[in-house]
Amino acid sequence: MPDDVIVGYLRRLDGTDDDAVRQLVLTMRNFADAKRLVLTMVFVEQEPGVTSTLGTMTRYCLRHGIRQVVVPSEPHLNRLPGLAALSRELLAQSIGGQVWIATEGEDT
Repeated sequence: MPDDVIVGYLRRLDGTDDDAVRQLVLTMRNFADAKRLVLTMVFVEQEPGVTSTLGTMTRYCLRHGIRQVVVPSEPHLNRLPGLAALSRELLAQSIGGQVWIATEGEDT
């Protein structure tokens, strides 16, 4: 897989409706475009509190040699900031690459 390929992951947080999902996907797409990366797929959890799609995405990345993942913000990795940082590190190790936070560095 080319080095410029990236996939997205979106954890469905409480209150995330379909409109919010579309906006978050757009945020990840804009991030990828700004980094000159090609967002090829976005994995979206279907229910709040469920993270089974994260494992599916990780296996997909390994199978296809994808080394970059983007999430909209840290809570999409874990709701607790310390655990989100750890989750980010573990995911990066699992895929042998990098996990980007699309909104990192933005004023909120």
